[in-house]
Amino acid sequence: MKVLLLGKGGREHALGWKLAQSPRLDRLISLPGNLGLARLGPLVAGDPTDPKVVADVATAQQVDLVVVGPEAPLAAGVTDRLNDLGVPVFGPTKHAARLETSKRFAKGIMIEAGVPAGSAASFTDADRAFAHLETISGPYVVKADGLAAGKGVLVTSMYGSYRLSVSPTTSPTLEAGWTHASVVVSAPQGRPWSSKTIWPVTRSACSGWQAPAV
Repeated sequence: MKVLLLGKGGREHALGWKLAQSPRLDRLISLPGNLGLARLGPLVAGDPTDPKVVADVATAQQVDLVVVGPEAPLAAGVTDRLNDLGVPVFGPTKHAARLETSKRFAKGIMIEAGVPAGSAASFTDADRAFAHLETISGPYVVKADGLAAGKGVLVTSMYGSYRLSVSPTTSPTLEAGWTHASVVVSAPQGRPWSSKTIWPVTRSACSGWQAPAV
């Protein structure tokens, strides 16, 4: 098999390292890749978040499978474009990827499905967020709604830190232009916190193997 791997980070290097161990792999191509991936196969310059660029590379290289590493290409609809072309791709569609790309959307799905989770409220206005704060007790979790490269979350029990994270003039996430909305989550005091990432692999009759974002 000839596989095209999207991304340039450590996650993608780990994916490439494992893919390279498969006896079914004939060639691993990375877009854009990194120095570690260069040891496993050729690198192709280009923007992995541009559906046209990815589709053109996949077609020109006649790949048998595209593996999407980062979230940004999913949010950009890369898998949707590949599905339209009939190119097998490992990764959820743009709509399914909203579970990862939008904290507000993910929280809504949790509430609708009855998944145990902390209470939450979403705001686009800082004053309304502050007013909501007065009605709940900490610790507080403030999340930027959207992709924030792992830097869009603040966990604090301090009111001052909460205000700084929400204020449009002091919030690093808002200043970076990642979002105009924040999701405020209140967790019961004294409850231990843990975090897990789960990738269930499913098979779609129309587009083959996929990994829904969870």
